[in-house]
Amino acid sequence: MTDEKIRSKLRTNIFSDIFNERQKQIMKWGYQRLSPLEFCPILGEEVGEVMKEIVEYQFMKKPLDNYRLELIQVAAVCLQMIEEYDFSKLNVDGRNEL
Repeated sequence: MTDEKIRSKLRTNIFSDIFNERQKQIMKWGYQRLSPLEFCPILGEEVGEVMKEIVEYQFMKKPLDNYRLELIQVAAVCLQMIEEYDFSKLNVDGRNEL
């Protein structure tokens, strides 16, 4: 298998994991109608978790056990932010469908 095919398969798995994490967020919190400013602390907290993993790995020689999961959670929050932005634009423009 070529590198490109391997990377393509990896991306497919990653996008699936992000989607599944987003679904978990919806089940836990519902659809959060937040402004971009209100989303920033949520994203910041998730990025902080990634940074914690990196610091513990780099300076405390701990394994990167949760690194990937934390990155997936960051991506899911980014997806949520984009989703809410796009949804708000539909409502502002008076459209209710894509």
